[in-house]
Amino acid sequence: MSQRKNAAGSVNAESHLFKDHNGVVDPSGKRQGPKSTAETPARSIATMLQLNPEVTRDQEITNLLIKRFNKTAFQQMMVNWIVNTNRSFTTAKDPDLRAIFEYLNPSVSITEAHISDVTVRTIAVREFNANKLAVRETLRKSPGQIHIQFDGWRSGNRHALYGVTCIFRSPDNRPRKCVLGLPGLLGRHTGENIAGEILDIVREFEIEDKLGYFTLDNASNNKTTMEILGRELGFNWKKRWVRCIGHVVNIVVKHMLFGQDPDAFEKKIYDGQLTAAREHEQWRKRGPVGKWHNFAVEVNRSDIWTDVLKKVQQVESQLSDDPAIQAHEPVGVVVDNATRWLSQLAMIDRALVLQPFYDPFIQRALSEWNKANLTKSGSARKGARMPFFLREENRITSNDWRVLQALRDILLDFQLVVKALEGDGQGKHRKAVQQDEIEPPLSGTSWDLLHAYEYLLESLESAKKIAVSLPDFEYLAVNINLGWMKLDEYYQHLNDSPVVYGAAALHPAYRWALFDDLWGDDTKRRAWITKAKAVVQEFYVSASNFLTALQPQNQLILGVALHSATLDLSKPTVGGLLDRSGLLFGVRISCSEEETSSYSPK
Repeated sequence: MSQRKNAAGSVNAESHLFKDHNGVVDPSGKRQGPKSTAETPARSIATMLQLNPEVTRDQEITNLLIKRFNKTAFQQMMVNWIVNTNRSFTTAKDPDLRAIFEYLNPSVSITEAHISDVTVRTIAVREFNANKLAVRETLRKSPGQIHIQFDGWRSGNRHALYGVTCIFRSPDNRPRKCVLGLPGLLGRHTGENIAGEILDIVREFEIEDKLGYFTLDNASNNKTTMEILGRELGFNWKKRWVRCIGHVVNIVVKHMLFGQDPDAFEKKIYDGQLTAAREHEQWRKRGPVGKWHNFAVEVNRSDIWTDVLKKVQQVESQLSDDPAIQAHEPVGVVVDNATRWLSQLAMIDRALVLQPFYDPFIQRALSEWNKANLTKSGSARKGARMPFFLREENRITSNDWRVLQALRDILLDFQLVVKALEGDGQGKHRKAVQQDEIEPPLSGTSWDLLHAYEYLLESLESAKKIAVSLPDFEYLAVNINLGWMKLDEYYQHLNDSPVVYGAAALHPAYRWALFDDLWGDDTKRRAWITKAKAVVQEFYVSASNFLTALQPQNQLILGVALHSATLDLSKPTVGGLLDRSGLLFGVRISCSEEETSSYSPK
């Protein structure tokens, strides 16, 4: 005991001498001497900014810089910026960025406020965990159901992640959304693995009894996931699954572009097993879109051919009498990708821009290739291989151009609908789209799905008639019909879940009249009206019971009792059920949404 006391006393004495007597004793050699007066923050800032501490004004500036800098707040802001802008955590160590911070306020350096990539992660995780309790409490107090979305994503550094978000109403009855988790998936993305991650998150936030609807794509693993979730949490998974309209459109368009079984075609193309020649042939079999894809890929891979294409555009623009061509600026091709049909639309758009220059380019490219690769006798030199796009069977014909134009016109309708449905019912937050082309205008609310499906089916019906008028129309007509059948198949899936019918029926401007307008003139579809009414009536009662059990005061929301046994929606009204339709049916119909914090009638 005495030895420990002596050791402690020795350490205390040593510390006293080191701190108060300019480091007189330092046997360990680990301590640096105390900072001199010149190294204090005030003098360091004054020195760095060339201020004179003896001058009152300069001293005030120095004191202000010291006083206004908060090391913790600076580090928090740094982490927020890195996370919100999706930057690499190593950005925090960038020397140029650090130099900027130090230039703006030397206190960053003096207080050692810079953080590393490890610190960024530590702070982010700490804040996430610190706020989790508040999020859980907010979700528990939500006056309605909590609706879930999740989808897979692969980061640039090959991490397989699943983003899980929710849509709900805050205690003050405003629509909100929140990221619940971003779990990593190791191994195969089976429905069992996905369901396990979703269940963990749902239970972590204690919202098992408040779950509403799930907006997902139609992948087979999602079906397995929903079956497991329904079994574990005790709900009818078929009625809770809302198909994401964005994914539906993607599938429909792929059928129009690539024909039967587009998934098998894309798997064959993009698994990397085909030689360039075989891949080219597979694309060529897919008609004009495939032929132009081959052209775009081959030209894009070659700096020489890209340069020739731009030079041809420049020359033709100067020689043309057409004002539109004269004003044209040379551009390259656009190459589509494997996952987004909008990339195919962009590729076709660019193809039609380049149409006036295609034939002159082929002539110029063929001439240059012949000069470089043909002997005087006209035979190809040994080893010379003519580019695919110059071969006669691969060239774009006048009929091909007409098909590409027709496809573009169809795809523009799909683009219009998708962009409109990306919204959340609040025009000020949505991307600008030509809403006057769709009647009624779409805004991303649940009931808009009915109008969207009808609009697209009518668009494809019109496209069928146009296709028949084209030469060699069989290819286009068959693919349009495949797209129509796939779209109609998903339209039928609206019968599986009551949410869309319910949202439309409770809309004060629609009621049952909407279903009569859409389906009343079609003998086959009249049966849909009867079924829709039964589905909505059943769901109305169950949803009313849910809200009543959750919070008794919900019975009189907006002056209409929710426990009513019958639902009279025979006449459109103004007001009344609009807000309650939002409370019961606040479900996203698209997987990509704009941020919102203001009121929506969903």
